[in-house]
Amino acid sequence: MKIQVNDGVVQFATHIIATDNPELLNFLQIEPEGVVCYSEEERIRAESTLTELKIPFTTETTTFRQDHKDKVMGKKYGSRTEAIKHLNDEIEMPKSEVIPFLRREKKLLKERLDAVVIENDSLKSRLVTVETEKEVLKSRIDKVEKEKSPNLRLAELESKLAAMEVAMANKADKKTTI
Repeated sequence: MKIQVNDGVVQFATHIIATDNPELLNFLQIEPEGVVCYSEEERIRAESTLTELKIPFTTETTTFRQDHKDKVMGKKYGSRTEAIKHLNDEIEMPKSEVIPFLRREKKLLKERLDAVVIENDSLKSRLVTVETEKEVLKSRIDKVEKEKSPNLRLAELESKLAAMEVAMANKADKKTTI
């Protein structure tokens, strides 16, 4: 993969300049394929030098997948190897991204926890309200039952009075028969 990392930023090769006599190019950075250029300026400089020296060459424009370019956009890498591993999905992210990623995750988790705590407090408050309403309703029910209770109590007392009258009448009958 024809990339380089400068100040942590990935640069993709833009051109490869090939020649039949690569040994004549020892003053340039060469790869087996030829001179690898990472910018338009490098290509122009290399082609000018080769033209001045009258060394025949061919220039090939390189292409890279857009998803590779997107993947490294805005990221910093410690080395070319790390960048290649990231592009090949051997690592999930560059080391320089791990701590910021973990900080973002921590912040998100804290926000979620805060939301859960707020919801918990809200539920506790609603529970207290429901329990208070329950107590109010219970006291109202007790009050209604007490209001009904005198009528029930009166019927009970009348029944006992009738039973006592019968018992007294029975006693009176027994006395009169003696």
